[in-house]
Amino acid sequence: MNRKYRILIIEDEAPLITALKQKFTQDGYAVSVAGNGRDGLDSISENRPDLILLDIMMPKMSGLDMLSVLRDDPMKGNIPVVIITNLNAPETLERANQLGVQSAAFLVKANSSLEKIATTVADTLARKVGNRESGAS
Repeated sequence: MNRKYRILIIEDEAPLITALKQKFTQDGYAVSVAGNGRDGLDSISENRPDLILLDIMMPKMSGLDMLSVLRDDPMKGNIPVVIITNLNAPETLERANQLGVQSAAFLVKANSSLEKIATTVADTLARKVGNRESGAS
């Protein structure tokens, strides 16, 4: 990794936040955290992350509602998102896909180790960098 990528973790479960923050910091990422969708939107404006790791079920504003607002913003709407959730319903995945989250970037917490999450984040960032270099956005 030639530059330090910025990851924003939007999650409300403290033990998972701690584990993810530690893992991504050890992997060389700059990590910031928000505890709900509203705070996540504020943090995106302040920190301009390269990638968002997003929970769906959160207080104040759900992850999908936050993602809908984000996608409507032309300056921030193209930030890649990896969803981590325990909400494993087909309609949830379909809604996430409609909001631009690829199926490969939709992870169920109960079925995803920290390594699986880290690999998905790295792959998603690699696609973003590849798209930039090819002229796509």
